[in-house]
Amino acid sequence: MSVMAWFRQLCLGKPNGITILSMRTAALFGTMLVLATASVAAQTATGIHLADVRFSGDTQLDAVDLSKCTADPKSRTYEGPEWQDDLVERVRVLCLQDNGYFKATVKPSVEQLPDKESTHQFVITFDIAAGPMYRTGQIAFRNNHVFSAEELHSMFNVESGDNFSPRRYGRRLSACVAPT
Repeated sequence: MSVMAWFRQLCLGKPNGITILSMRTAALFGTMLVLATASVAAQTATGIHLADVRFSGDTQLDAVDLSKCTADPKSRTYEGPEWQDDLVERVRVLCLQDNGYFKATVKPSVEQLPDKESTHQFVITFDIAAGPMYRTGQIAFRNNHVFSAEELHSMFNVESGDNFSPRRYGRRLSACVAPT
């Protein structure tokens, strides 16, 4: 790979807000020494906006409304180089794991569009491999001397066979132990 190709891949392969303005390479004594200089300048656009959010792979999932997963990310402006990782984690946890798909993997691919209203515009596509859906099994309470099993079941409002959602269980548990 040439120095020019390597530098372009480094700077333009990821949406990091850098534009290559000029580049020159000089070779001295064949392949012994390669000197590369580059002039770079940050673009005037600030922030990252998602023009569109798309899904591929496992998109027809029980209890998952992917259209609800796109509304919030499209309404925000993102900063920093971790924006893709943050979005992947959000889709994986909130849209998939909270609906029982614990082994779900999400891989992003992005396409940069022309800047608009001083923000970088992107289309992001999440490739989903959902894996199996996990459901709640039999719920049993042991060593409960204050409440009956029926009272505890009614507090959690979860039935056997429901999609397993750690967030839902966490909210119910917090409500049960929160001081009144």
